[in-house]
Amino acid sequence: MIIAYDIRVFLNGGSTVPDDKATIEHIMPQNLNEEWRIHLGAEAESTHRDYLNTIRNLTLVTQVKNSEFSDGAFEVKKSKLAKHALELNKQYFSRNIAHWGAAAIRNRTAWLTDLILEVWPALEDSPRHLGVKGTVPLFLTVRDNHFDLAPFYGWRGMLIQMVNCLHEIKLLTEFDDAKREFGYLIADEKDDPPKYYKQSSAGWWIYVNLNAENIVRYCQMLARFCGLSDDDWSFTYE
Repeated sequence: MIIAYDIRVFLNGGSTVPDDKATIEHIMPQNLNEEWRIHLGAEAESTHRDYLNTIRNLTLVTQVKNSEFSDGAFEVKKSKLAKHALELNKQYFSRNIAHWGAAAIRNRTAWLTDLILEVWPALEDSPRHLGVKGTVPLFLTVRDNHFDLAPFYGWRGMLIQMVNCLHEIKLLTEFDDAKREFGYLIADEKDDPPKYYKQSSAGWWIYVNLNAENIVRYCQMLARFCGLSDDDWSFTYE
């Protein structure tokens, strides 16, 4: 119940525990029926094998709801989850998600990870983000590259500059690899990015609707993804 209360506070109210006996619901069902095989396409077997019982494909519903969902189509499940009393379901599945394949399932991992680390930051190693809330970034250094962040209007600008720098020094060049790693953080034109995305120098669309702490986390994740250690980059703020 303490865990549920912490999540409720983070999600701005609403229910965080089911109002009846909770059961685990597989969004992509345990029984891969013909409808789901068509939905998943050529990668149906491998997606089912690799992601079925991972937390990213699981959620909580009541026993009654679980029976209603059964092996139903994703469109039906998504509609029900988007109206679900449990905020963990409502806030995620009210998004525009047309397809529940490997990429979409991985994207939910990023969202759940963000949520967990915001609620329990002590779980994170090297928490460089601590203390940045309510501040303004001044300078970013990546190896020998130095950037004045003043013209870039805050922490969102720092995230874009981090991506631009990694493009420039040829450490962040493969879009598909980055998209697989970071999910919704990175999009291209065909993804029709909404207003909370800003374009990097390489034409990638970067999700920037994040608070200062999460932007620092993502900068750290980007650096590590590109093979940089925490000593290879730094930033100052006031």
